[in-house]
Amino acid sequence: MTTMKSYSAGEVIFRQGDAGDSAYLVQDGSVRIELDDGGQAIHLATRQSGELFGEMAIIDDQPRSASAIAAEDCTLLPLTQEQLQYRM
Repeated sequence: MTTMKSYSAGEVIFRQGDAGDSAYLVQDGSVRIELDDGGQAIHLATRQSGELFGEMAIIDDQPRSASAIAAEDCTLLPLTQEQLQYRM
């Protein structure tokens, strides 16, 4: 069974280039997805309660293509590759 994880506003969940070992389902709060373009953060998306993020690194078996930062205090449910495939 996967345990929920809590993050404080501004806390990094994962960084661009990190290995993709899990995806995340937002239980509450929100998460910013950002691309590092030569030291400048470009906002790509915001994920809210009920939304999934981080799944492409698992599906493609590639490093993270962007960073995820807690936009506000949030609770996330990490999903392994197997759990994600089961849900798909």
